[in-house]
Amino acid sequence: MKKLSTATALLALTLAGYWGVNKYLKLKPHDQNADQTSIQHSESPLRTNDATAGTLATKTNTMAAPQQLTPDAIPQKAIDDAMAELHSEAFQRKLLMGPGYSEEAAQSMLERRSVSIFESPEPLRTEMLKALEAEKKDGYAQVDEEDAGRVIDFEENLTGKASDPIKKINFKPAEIPQKLLNDYKYSGYSLDSSSPDDKSGAPSSSIQRLYKSGESSIIIGEEPLGKEDRSIAITEFVNTKIGNYDATYGVKRTPSGRTYTTLSWATEQRAYSISQFGQPIDKDHLVDIANSIEAANSIEAANK
Repeated sequence: MKKLSTATALLALTLAGYWGVNKYLKLKPHDQNADQTSIQHSESPLRTNDATAGTLATKTNTMAAPQQLTPDAIPQKAIDDAMAELHSEAFQRKLLMGPGYSEEAAQSMLERRSVSIFESPEPLRTEMLKALEAEKKDGYAQVDEEDAGRVIDFEENLTGKASDPIKKINFKPAEIPQKLLNDYKYSGYSLDSSSPDDKSGAPSSSIQRLYKSGESSIIIGEEPLGKEDRSIAITEFVNTKIGNYDATYGVKRTPSGRTYTTLSWATEQRAYSISQFGQPIDKDHLVDIANSIEAANSIEAANK
């Protein structure tokens, strides 16, 4: 593996407190903010979704200007060279190896955007195998009441209603195909702030939109992926495809019986998650909706 230069190592240490040099295994995305490079063990590529099993999402936030460096502290060329190295594939591999992945597993994540449970570090491997076996045995993944409430009670915490324009967002939301709108009525949206301080006014880097039809409700979540971002599927949880992309579908249930389903996938540009609750719950219907979203936005991207 390529050895990091002295300049890169120096800059990495200098920036470590506010940029993504620190690594952590994030089992509960809502327990910590994502202002650093993270490896999230979650059911969805979106960092706003609740954690069970299915994907690893690695997210590198846009760099802020160094706050403790003066222009003369480090030569500009050294900074430029270090920045290029920090954004290189070799450095990304090193970040992935930090939590215990082998070099081969890290390369697999970068090239195939997937990794097997058996390529994972031992503590994570044990946890995911237990989750996989339990889901196969029970036909669903057990989640706690709080996690389920974030989905099933979504309408109670909307940022804006259907009549409100979408504000404070730093990307253009995906096109919603007419096929969905023919059957479901748009009810509103919720945003995930990029900042841990809700008063900061920082724009959101993800959006979740609610659509309802009778007793059936669907939440479509999405988050753009930057150049260094990765949404990495756990191979053993992949059980369907959306377009050409691996996807995970699963039923989630609380001890009290509250139930919803989640379908997740990611392209090179965007991570998606669709959750459905109420009646009826139909995997084929959800996959059909996801494929129509993927097709509509692939056409839009091609026409740009």
